[in-house]
Amino acid sequence: MASIAAAAAAAAAIYFTVVPSETINLETLSSAKIPQKKRAAVAALYPPPEPDALTQLSAGTTCYSITGSESGKRIILVHGISGTWASMPHVVSSLTQHGFRVLAYDLYGRGHSSSPGIRYTASDYALQMKDLMDHVGWDRANVLGYSLGGGIAASFADVWPERVDKLVLVAPAGLSKDIPLGGRFLLLPIIGPLITYTAGSRILSYLSRRNHNALYAKQPHMQHFINVQDLNIRIHPGFMRAYIGTVRNGPIRGMGAVYRRVGEKFGDRIQCIWGRDDKVVNFEKQAPLFRKLAPRAQFIELQGGHSILPETSEKVVDRVVDFL
Repeated sequence: MASIAAAAAAAAAIYFTVVPSETINLETLSSAKIPQKKRAAVAALYPPPEPDALTQLSAGTTCYSITGSESGKRIILVHGISGTWASMPHVVSSLTQHGFRVLAYDLYGRGHSSSPGIRYTASDYALQMKDLMDHVGWDRANVLGYSLGGGIAASFADVWPERVDKLVLVAPAGLSKDIPLGGRFLLLPIIGPLITYTAGSRILSYLSRRNHNALYAKQPHMQHFINVQDLNIRIHPGFMRAYIGTVRNGPIRGMGAVYRRVGEKFGDRIQCIWGRDDKVVNFEKQAPLFRKLAPRAQFIELQGGHSILPETSEKVVDRVVDFL
């Protein structure tokens, strides 16, 4: 009995050493105490922001940028689960070159935004966007959401439709009924968190790199995208907790009712762009459901997979510009 108790105590000690509390702030890429070598990688790929690029919102600090003509049409960019908009500067610059006023920001638990002790629900993410719009003084804007960002954008538009002009959804998450098998494994009690916080970043880094089309992977803009995403996954002190919280509670599944309401409210003010080879947000299974829920949306099917936006941004941006 004593040996069992000792083993249990040792296991508990390991667990609470490895697994962070769900309620504390886990800092950002720039504020966390990380080794010098990793700090150099951050400085090279995504330098710490100036103080005026950070703002304290209701749940935590958010890093953001506003670029482009002050008189241009306003558009807010919402990135995916593993990235930041710093990984896609070519998308931001393309929109500004077309005359848009672009607001891009890091979701909580990514980039230089903080990692608050929240549940990472659709409501948490939508409130971050609403708080940021209030901070910068934007009453209304167009919203473009990519992957997880699509689910967030739809959630925001559902709650605050009066603040959205048009809605652009690129490979939007939220229509799956279940968590993927790998995600369910990570959510198992005790063993799931232990795997997440010991090997999770390496596993996710490997899987993320497999999502890209080999035809584009060696191009400079995709190398940058991959490296910044990897920085987020491997170095950001709060990323894995935000990732698991999002898988458990976020707008990545079961959002059929939300998309139906948004489809009814916005009608032809929705554009959806999807790569027909997308296996991450599965085109074959989920695109037909989207078209049923939002039948008046402009639906564009392109050649490509889940990384269609970073890989072939010109094709996507051209269609976004025409729509807006």
